[in-house]
Amino acid sequence: ERMAGMLKRLLLLALLTGASSQEMPWYQAVSMFHFPKVAASEFGDTNGHFLPLVSNSSAEFVLVDFYAPWCPHCQHFAPEFERLALAIQRESLTPYPRLLAATVDCVQYANTCNDWHIDFFPSLVWGSKADWLSRDLKRLKMVQPTSPTAEGVADWINMYTPIRVHPHNVSRQEIANLLHANGTKPGVRFIASALAPMTSVDPWDLQLATALLVHETLARHRDSESSLKVLNNFIQLLQQRFPESPEEGASPKGACRSSLVHLGTELASGQAVDPDDLEARWRLCDTDWAQYGTRSWRSCRGTWPGKRGFTCGLWSLFHTVVARGDDHSALEDTKTIRAVIGQIFDCYDCRKHFLKIPWTENATQTRRDAQLWWWQAHNQVNNHVQQLEWQYQDADPEFPKIQWPAQAQCPDCRAPAVPSFLSRARPGSTSTASQLPWRLNKVAHFLDRFYGAST
Repeated sequence: ERMAGMLKRLLLLALLTGASSQEMPWYQAVSMFHFPKVAASEFGDTNGHFLPLVSNSSAEFVLVDFYAPWCPHCQHFAPEFERLALAIQRESLTPYPRLLAATVDCVQYANTCNDWHIDFFPSLVWGSKADWLSRDLKRLKMVQPTSPTAEGVADWINMYTPIRVHPHNVSRQEIANLLHANGTKPGVRFIASALAPMTSVDPWDLQLATALLVHETLARHRDSESSLKVLNNFIQLLQQRFPESPEEGASPKGACRSSLVHLGTELASGQAVDPDDLEARWRLCDTDWAQYGTRSWRSCRGTWPGKRGFTCGLWSLFHTVVARGDDHSALEDTKTIRAVIGQIFDCYDCRKHFLKIPWTENATQTRRDAQLWWWQAHNQVNNHVQQLEWQYQDADPEFPKIQWPAQAQCPDCRAPAVPSFLSRARPGSTSTASQLPWRLNKVAHFLDRFYGAST
């Protein structure tokens, strides 16, 4: 409990640092997660900020953590990198550190991450001061930690470089204490609680997830013909499947799909598309871009910024596309979505774990089979994330990862319990409801009802 409380303090302090959503571009506001710095530096634009800071530093070597705020693994790793940076400072044998540890936000500074050819998050890159200033990518090294912890990165540093680092002397509790002692700069709006669960998929979150996927892909992959093709294939699916919101104040009927058709035409040209230029002349669902930042997530909203959000929105989008297809399209739908995750979703560990989930073409030949495969894959991912959140003690308290749908969402999705004196809950045991077998026909009906066109 003490560890969980400390991690909660770390997350709350992280969210008290930075600018308000009104002061930043929409795509930063909806991805907002900023871990405050204790010892690591923050780099920005390559020529205007990054390289001048390297040039003015007295350090011999520079280690940079390139991250995306929406990436769960980046969030887990943030306090570990601060532990490492503080250990580096303390173990310097001279008045000046031999190693400079820094971070780059790849949503805020996408061009910087493109300059250094960052392909996934988090990416740790090592080089001498001269290596960085020369901008010779061949002289820089990608760090391969033995584990996603300060100790794991230190193992690599101690093995392959002349620097010696021992972060075991710096605890997460100490990082939390230092942040508290240093004070924070208020500004981020907190989310007191998320909305009550909906009975059908939220069209606004589908729209926001699509907007962010398009922006992130064009910001990070606009020079990759194959990545643009993957995005365009998915946009073509959305042109047929995207729901037109019936809610009051929504875009005019047909506005979403017609805007997606226009986007498909832009992407089909095969030319690089700058996201800022695109957004100056095109709007998804005829919605002003600023609205995405001010409204942010709705059903996918976490207890605080940075939790759930983009990954939740993408899962909702994927389930919706499959649910609104048919038997003829089921296999190709799955291939198209798997390509999105495999090629343009840049959370490396998320992508690697997903692609290890067993799949064959025979598993998704019909719409029902495809829906159930994606449901099972989602639950496998939830189980994996649940273990990580337990390890790092940084789960969203209002939205712990579970095997879904929960009983409240679908009372009939699990087989009824058989009364027995042996099944009585013992003190300290988990609920037996989550251990009951699934009734797949009921699950399929739930998926139809929640994501299908009838909603």
